[in-house]
Amino acid sequence: MLSANARITQRHHWDSVYWEWVLNLRGLLMFSKDASNTYTAAVYLLTNPVVAWFVVAALILTLLLLILAFRCRAWGVLHPEYAALDRWTPTFRALGFLIVLYVANLLPYVAVSRSCFIYHYLPALMYGEVAAASLLDVLAGTRFRARVFGLATAVLIVSFVYYAPWIYALPLTNDAHARRRWLPRWD
Repeated sequence: MLSANARITQRHHWDSVYWEWVLNLRGLLMFSKDASNTYTAAVYLLTNPVVAWFVVAALILTLLLLILAFRCRAWGVLHPEYAALDRWTPTFRALGFLIVLYVANLLPYVAVSRSCFIYHYLPALMYGEVAAASLLDVLAGTRFRARVFGLATAVLIVSFVYYAPWIYALPLTNDAHARRRWLPRWD
């Protein structure tokens, strides 16, 4: 299977590369059909932009926090002036593990020369989503957790409903399709 996949060198119109998946720059048109004179139904595989960009921001923030946490330690021993960070050690370990899983799922596609598509990113995205939710949980704290997750849920539902016609092939006008194309390669 590896040798057969390595021989596939022909490019595809909808292919993309790993860094485009992370930034949600390119999707994959899986189905398109004219529903009537003015309506078109399409299934366009694209990660939810709110989720994708929040995951990127959360992963960057997580990396910065992990660097800060390691910086406060000397040879594995926490400096006394940073003793308050000790209660976050299990959280830092879990977030570090999730970052490793994210990278481990994305890294193989860095060296791939054949056509790849956004669905190859979905396992890595799942680990990124878990890391982002974990970080949000830690940052929100117990006092604001309900409000923060309520707001996050509302934003995600609005974004999901907005992109549902692309997910479920609901007929849209050309103008409605154009409004959903936020980036140039979302064609």
